[in-house]
Amino acid sequence: MNKLVLATLVVLLACPTAAEAQLLREYGIKVAYTSASLSLNYPTPPWGWWTGMKTSSKTGFNFALFAEWLNTPFFSFVTDIEYTQRGAQIVYPVPGGWWSTDGRLDYISVPLLAKFRVPVGIIDPFLVAGPRADFLVDHQGGQIYPSRIIFDDFKRATLGASVGLGVQTASTAPVTISVELRYDFDFLNSYKNSDLTIHNNALDIWIGVGL
Repeated sequence: MNKLVLATLVVLLACPTAAEAQLLREYGIKVAYTSASLSLNYPTPPWGWWTGMKTSSKTGFNFALFAEWLNTPFFSFVTDIEYTQRGAQIVYPVPGGWWSTDGRLDYISVPLLAKFRVPVGIIDPFLVAGPRADFLVDHQGGQIYPSRIIFDDFKRATLGASVGLGVQTASTAPVTISVELRYDFDFLNSYKNSDLTIHNNALDIWIGVGL
């Protein structure tokens, strides 16, 4: 009888552990170097001080905690909680010359990425793609006219997507190292008025360590 009770307890304790092992593949941290920019679109032809306004990329850094789900050889899901830096260098003409400003946007980003891998030995090439929700938490700069700061009027939340490719060490190792190139873009405008709409995009280089 005691042996039967003991065996039952072992099974009950082992089942959740086995289920968790099948569900959670790994977890860890990632850091990224990012090159971000703002896409400007004019619903009507630009006029006045808008004429000639342009942006150039702005570099920054990202940080993320991640978890990878489904312990299968070729397919899994990745969920991240990321701190991401976005924004751009904004240049536009003003009477007598040009005005330039360095605008930075800080987001908490939550992507849900499908991951497809091809195990080839000590490294696994992979592709990732999926939707992303971004929540604006802070901004600096964004002044595109001496009396106007457009970042104050940016939406506090927006939706987008991410696509990328990379390689990581085989999951049989105690710790995995990954390198990933990812492009992030928005579905929704972060800013809109009668003259201008703006949305974010960025190219990130991620380095991750998983357990």
